[in-house]
Amino acid sequence: MSLSNSSTAGASSSLLCSSGDNLVGHADLFPEGRFVAGIVGAMTMTSVAATVAVMKVKSRFDDRRAKLAPVHNFFWMETTSPSGAATAGVRWLNAREEKETTHLFDRFFPDSYAQPGRAGMRRWAGVVGEVDSSVGTKPLAVAADAWSAAGCGVIGGVLTHPAARGRGLARAVSGFVVDALVRRHGRAALMVLTANVPAIATYERLGVTKRLFGAAHLAAR
Repeated sequence: MSLSNSSTAGASSSLLCSSGDNLVGHADLFPEGRFVAGIVGAMTMTSVAATVAVMKVKSRFDDRRAKLAPVHNFFWMETTSPSGAATAGVRWLNAREEKETTHLFDRFFPDSYAQPGRAGMRRWAGVVGEVDSSVGTKPLAVAADAWSAAGCGVIGGVLTHPAARGRGLARAVSGFVVDALVRRHGRAALMVLTANVPAIATYERLGVTKRLFGAAHLAAR
């Protein structure tokens, strides 16, 4: 049995684990500090035994809950519809261009969870052009098909070179990946910090709706 708290990609942690029961659960920490715990699943136990099991889970969960320390708030955003974005000039990058994208993250977005070469990165889309004629064409704006699974494709690593901002490239690459994920998985989703207002506005213009979550971790004992 596993009871887990929601967090950002790569940072979800299991709160409770045991074996022998067919019980699945999750918990989300919202900014106002309330916990909304849901327990769902099929139990092959008698109703009395099931009630006792749930009471034990609740007691253990309450103990762990008290030790959670908030990290940050973020939006889970998703859509099941095409973005309607103009995506001319956007394409899937080749291996050389993906490698060059690494330098873009090193310089301008080193804290991104989604970066070329990391686990879960399936492919990268981008717009390639010149920022400096002395170095030739390089990726100007990129976005990844990252951590996607059956029923839900995930977009991550959206980044535009500072010299190329203000041209709608972030919307174009995001729309390109969203459309590809909706076609393949039926749904496209992403996570974005609540403080990233420009990015949120870009995604909302693509028809992506948002839901507020909070990330937390177990405080050191």
